[in-house]
Amino acid sequence: MAETTEQYKARIAQIKSSIVNEPYIKKMRDDIAEGISKTGNRQADIEDQFKDVIEGTTGKDVISAPEIIAARKGEASLNARLTKNEQETTAQLQQTMTQTEFDSWVATLLDGGPSIFMDSLSELKSTYPNGSSGVALIRETDPARIYVWNGSVWKYFGDYQGIEIKDGTVTSEKYAEKSIDFLRHSEYVPVIHKNRPINLFDYDKVVTGYYIDRTNGTRIKNPDFSVSKIRIDGSQTYSTRKHVHAVFRDGANDYINGTAYSIMDSVQAPPNAKYIEFSTANKDLGEQMFVVGDIPLSFESHYSKLKIAAKDLVKDSTITEDLLSSPLSKKINETYKLQPNQIIAAFFEDNPFCSHTEKFIGDSIAHGAGGTGFATNGELIPGTNVKTNPNGHCWANSYRDLMQNWQTYYNFYRWDSKYTTILSTAYTTPSIANRCFNNTTIENLVEFSFKSDAFKIQYTETPSSGIVEVYLDDELVVEVDSYGASTKPGVTIGFSTTYGEHKVILKATNRRNNLSTNNRFYFEGNNPLHKTVIKNYAQSGINVTTVKNQLPTLVEEDDDLIVIQIGTNDRSRIQLIGFKSTLREVVEYIINLNKKVILVSPPPVPDEKPTYFTTYQLDAAIRQIANEYNVGYISNYDSIMRYCEYTDTPISELFADGLHPNDAGYDVIFRNYVRKLELHYPVDGIVKPSI
Repeated sequence: MAETTEQYKARIAQIKSSIVNEPYIKKMRDDIAEGISKTGNRQADIEDQFKDVIEGTTGKDVISAPEIIAARKGEASLNARLTKNEQETTAQLQQTMTQTEFDSWVATLLDGGPSIFMDSLSELKSTYPNGSSGVALIRETDPARIYVWNGSVWKYFGDYQGIEIKDGTVTSEKYAEKSIDFLRHSEYVPVIHKNRPINLFDYDKVVTGYYIDRTNGTRIKNPDFSVSKIRIDGSQTYSTRKHVHAVFRDGANDYINGTAYSIMDSVQAPPNAKYIEFSTANKDLGEQMFVVGDIPLSFESHYSKLKIAAKDLVKDSTITEDLLSSPLSKKINETYKLQPNQIIAAFFEDNPFCSHTEKFIGDSIAHGAGGTGFATNGELIPGTNVKTNPNGHCWANSYRDLMQNWQTYYNFYRWDSKYTTILSTAYTTPSIANRCFNNTTIENLVEFSFKSDAFKIQYTETPSSGIVEVYLDDELVVEVDSYGASTKPGVTIGFSTTYGEHKVILKATNRRNNLSTNNRFYFEGNNPLHKTVIKNYAQSGINVTTVKNQLPTLVEEDDDLIVIQIGTNDRSRIQLIGFKSTLREVVEYIINLNKKVILVSPPPVPDEKPTYFTTYQLDAAIRQIANEYNVGYISNYDSIMRYCEYTDTPISELFADGLHPNDAGYDVIFRNYVRKLELHYPVDGIVKPSI
């Protein structure tokens, strides 16, 4: 009798134990030999048995397992069973619902839509004379109608709208809360273009310091190059504006092949390509483009840079008053950015008694290089060995002169008790619209503080007025006899002092001259001269890193507003991403000192050949950072470009040397700056609106 499997396993285990425990080598050899012999014989027997099975079943309908018998389900063969299943499935598909019925079925699952489908109302009534649960769709009319069993009859509930949006279900509130919820998170929304932007090259997403080996797709360290990876479509033709080495990769990011694009060259991608990876010389990054088809002659930025502020959407006539009355209006209003004119107006309106200091920090274009009379012979700029340019013709100096003229002729008179403390009992005399103090005791009447170098007080002369004293910083400066033979309002008296913060007190004396009938004092108001101090600390040749390092000495305690124009020199010294990072540090430093900021972009440069980025890209970057920090922004780039466009003036006529504006160029920049501040400038002795 053949040995069973269990007996075989037991015998092998016995031999193994004998080998392990046998102290004598001879006996161990015998056990090993026996084990090998039994294993070999067992393997041979199994192979013979398997061969017999194969020979006995090949080409024959042999049922070798219970599972096959069960799968036939009474059919002669598995093929017959599968054929029958196919026929049954086909018959079922022929009886499936229409697309309309399928839509309604989906609606039923989602929100209780139709679940019964009939061609006519009579068919519904005969099929379900006692009603049924669910909603019935009757198709005898167009549009189809909806019926619901109300317990006694099938009741008509209106026309069927499928899975479309029901009229009246979309409200302005829902639209504001759901459809444009991004306004809560983004200050920008994409522009809707008539023609889709074409540049797929995103300057901000390059990896700097590498070069692509087009023979194998590896990245090689090289500080003069940067790598960009862009998703593409296979078999499509692509072009670059600047020379690159490129490789194509498949969906698994594996290397397919490599190529070299010449300037303005086009190459067709392999059919299985999903990505292109190419290296560009850093000096060409500012003008690089990657497009489908042929490269355009004019440069266009990456489409993600073409944005508009969300607040500008409210100017579109397609947004109705109903929509603006919804929560949407709140979302849009939250996106408003602080405008330069609001910054300047606040200095005068928030406290007209407090003068302010505006400081300009920047490079040679703020310094005034190229303008008539440019000379660094003014005061030494703190922390540097550079002097100011006090007399040269430049936009910053023109603005300084404008504000000084305003101080002379337009003194922002404010006869306002809001900033004046009344210290004694007074009553109003409507006939002369002022406050009247009886002045019968020696006491303080009025007190106010200001920051400037001059102030005025205004009062009314009357036959019954007396004498008051004026104290400046607790020192008596003058006695004012307010007597007049007749009533005369609007009498003023002015005082000068050193620039700074001061306190003024008007004090009653209980005295009058021999002609007066009383000691009264009719006070109308006070007028400190709101003085705007302009300091131009710009320096030729500096860049944003220099500004960052000099901030502790450039920004002083008395500064209220810092105006920064920087970046022209950075085009050949630093990547744009590095410029933006450093400018952010500059803005944060100033904001943390509780000072206002206006960022001003430099003008364009004729025949520009930058190393890293253009003045166009510089303008966009400065605008972006101004929006990030909610600070003011004025574009000198835009002012020059618009002027040349509207007047047909060649841009070269506005520049002295191809980089620095001449007098005409500085005048265009100055007028644009004043216009953005919503100020005015005098022409021939008459104040006219700026252009």
